[in-house]
Amino acid sequence: MSAVRDHTSGCSYDMAAGWVKGKKRVFGFNRLTDPAHVKSNIYPLIAGRHAELHVVMNALLPIKGGTLYVVGVRSTVSRNDMLNTAPCKYCRELLKTTRIKYLVYFIDGQLVKESL
Repeated sequence: MSAVRDHTSGCSYDMAAGWVKGKKRVFGFNRLTDPAHVKSNIYPLIAGRHAELHVVMNALLPIKGGTLYVVGVRSTVSRNDMLNTAPCKYCRELLKTTRIKYLVYFIDGQLVKESL
C-alpha cells in the first residue's frame, strides 16, 4: 500500500479495505490517480478510487457473505492516528449491490460493525 502525502500538513494517509470470508480474501486500496467514475457510473468525478470500490474491482467472482473491513491511518513523524473510515455515500450504494454481510470501520476511534 502506498501512502498519499498531504504536502500542506506533512501527513501521509493510508486507506485500505479487505473482504474476508473463510479462506477467501480480497483487498483494495485508495489511489488518487485512478478515477472511480471509470468503473461505476454511481461515482461522480471525485479525486480517486476508494478502497471499497477497489475490493469490488479486484474480486474475481461475485462477493457474497463475509465481512468488509475498512481501515485508515494518518502518519506523521511523531505519531500515527486511526482515521474515520465510514464508507462515503457512493461506496455505500456500491456495497448495497453486493451480498457482503457485515461492514466494519472506525468512527472517532471506535470500531463500528453493521449489517448490510
